[in-house]
Amino acid sequence: MRADGKSNRSLKRWYSIINRRFFNSQLPTNVIVRWSLPDEESDIASCNHALDKRHTYVLLLNKAKIATRSQLLSALAHECIHCQTGMHDNHGPAFALIHTDLVNRGLYRKHALLHGVTLV
Repeated sequence: MRADGKSNRSLKRWYSIINRRFFNSQLPTNVIVRWSLPDEESDIASCNHALDKRHTYVLLLNKAKIATRSQLLSALAHECIHCQTGMHDNHGPAFALIHTDLVNRGLYRKHALLHGVTLV
């Protein structure tokens, strides 16, 4: 069984920025956002329900699979969409609708989150 742990300060900050700028602060703030432990996450990132009663979700990012800031922020934004759907729509129509809205609102434009960076 995995331990939820504590948020990485920098990753949680990026989560908060994405939440504020592109989700109108509608995402839960009681989430853990951290780097995955070795062998804890095989994908680039994941969103899971938290095991404790204080947090809603745990967002794990796999440092071994993230080579650029663009990949990091893209993966985090992707997991934010899972939070927005309440984990009820695994890449289905609701997920696609939110993703399209983020594209239209400029999340994937150069400089949207970080100067000189375009999300992939």
